[in-house]
Amino acid sequence: MNYLLHVGMPQSASTFLQDVLFPGCPELNFISNRKSQNLKAFYNPLCSHEDYFWSEPAASSWLGEASDPTKLNVVSFEKFSCTTELSRQQVAERLGRLCPGAKCLIVVRNQLDAIVSAYAQHARVPNLLLPPFADHFELNIRDPKAAEFRRYFYDEFVGTYERLFGADAVLVLPYELLASEGPQFVERVCEFAGIAAPPAIDRVKVNKRVSANYVALRRIAQNVASPETLRRAWLGLPYPLRQKIKALSNRGRRFAPTLSDGQKLAVAAAFGPSNEKLSKRHGLQLAERYGYPSAATDAAENAAPALGDGAVLKVA
Repeated sequence: MNYLLHVGMPQSASTFLQDVLFPGCPELNFISNRKSQNLKAFYNPLCSHEDYFWSEPAASSWLGEASDPTKLNVVSFEKFSCTTELSRQQVAERLGRLCPGAKCLIVVRNQLDAIVSAYAQHARVPNLLLPPFADHFELNIRDPKAAEFRRYFYDEFVGTYERLFGADAVLVLPYELLASEGPQFVERVCEFAGIAAPPAIDRVKVNKRVSANYVALRRIAQNVASPETLRRAWLGLPYPLRQKIKALSNRGRRFAPTLSDGQKLAVAAAFGPSNEKLSKRHGLQLAERYGYPSAATDAAENAAPALGDGAVLKVA
């Protein structure tokens, strides 16, 4: 069997690839993660760091039945790249054993945008205890390799798949290429996959952001009940009523936090060296063409003071 593995990153063209490009190419057999039976049987167990939920023989058997020997089979799940570091390594190794010789597609996104987009995605989940953006940022940037921000060291993540599948079998594309030159993005993916590019792509689904009103309402609710109590109460409401509440709370300005100048400097100090390594290895010109954080700035010496008195930024 021949496989194309799309392994992330989150908030980086996954919706476009899974809803538009992969289903729209007749030469591909897209094994969708949007189907509940596929999630339960394959994708979720594959991402679990608990061996109890994972059976490699069962996964291999299921994947064989879901695959088409006459087509290029696509396994796509952005969660592969945003689980815990232990689980990310395990996922890559499991994919290496399940799909030897596969090609790997990784789409990265400017960390200055990705951090904001990920927070907005968190804010969409009802009843999630989420601190204000400033607190969330400082908590993660102080030691980015030990927290959620570890996913943004792209060169490490890409390097894992290069070691398992070979450097020539890994294609890295910036999300910004899709936003600015969509046809070229599609052509690059199809050329790498060895298939003909579709004649036209006429639909791009954009993930919705939630409003500031929605976030404010949830903050109030979090102060009067535990997350589990809120979750049960929310799910106990009739579905049409939940939809009406969401619609009302999302009226007005869409919620989109912004990075301060100091936060931008901290991002550059943390991830600039990683971006430069990846750019050099794959000829991407991330900083020059797409404005990715770069270690060439003065961010490294200015970042720690920007986080507050006595703050220490750990990146080694």
